[in-house]
This record gives sequence, structure tokens and C-alpha cells, in this order.
Amino acid sequence: RFILLQIKTNRGRASTKLGKGKNLTRADKKILKALGKKIKSVNKDLENFRFGKAAHKLYDFFWHDFCDVYIERAKIRKDKKNTQKILLYVLLNSLKLLHPFIPFITEEIYQKLPIKNKKRSLMIEEWPK
Repeated sequence: RFILLQIKTNRGRASTKLGKGKNLTRADKKILKALGKKIKSVNKDLENFRFGKAAHKLYDFFWHDFCDVYIERAKIRKDKKNTQKILLYVLLNSLKLLHPFIPFITEEIYQKLPIKNKKRSLMIEEWPK
């Protein structure tokens, strides 16, 4: 809900594309780096059929790194434009990664996101690499 309230849309849709890294704070870089590492790690676990390990890693990233740390810092940030994009980007990629484990919840959240070029379903979105 916090992220949905923060997103300022352009004609009803927000962009999920990040720029070239200009004006990123240390917290921005840290969450993007953590997301990249988590994507690689979870993909490897899924390929090796370690579903429990992948689920635990996603839970840890989403609740601790993203919600507890980054969103709390985003609440007091002054540069809202970059923060909005990063919040939406990390949320969307987290939903994609979590979808095999909790499909009904992730699909419901995905349908509420006002993003450009949104597919009919989260299930047909491109998997994070």
C-alpha cells in the first residue's frame, strides 16, 4: 500500500525502467545490488530443485532488506522520483520471483500496480535474470 501511494503516474501508468544510475543514493545501490544477487541465487536454487532454500532467501530479502530497511528509508527520502522508480522496480521483480511460491497473492498485487506495458498476468511476465 505504501508503494502504491508513493507512485506518481504519468497518464495513469508508471515506468518500471531504471535510468543509468544517476542520483542513486547508497541505499538505492545497496537494494539494487541485493536484488541482483538474490535473483542469481534464487535462479540457481530453482534450477537445482532447492525450493525451500529459494523460498527462504526470497522471504529474507523481501521482508528484511526491502520492507524493513529500504521502505523505511524511503519514507524519509527527499528525492522521491528515483525512490518511486526503485520501489516499483524492486517490488515488481520480487513479485516475479515470489510468484511460483504464492501465486494468488502475487497476482492480486500485480493487478493493482499501475505500470506501463503491463501484461494480462504476472505469470507471462519475463523472468528476472
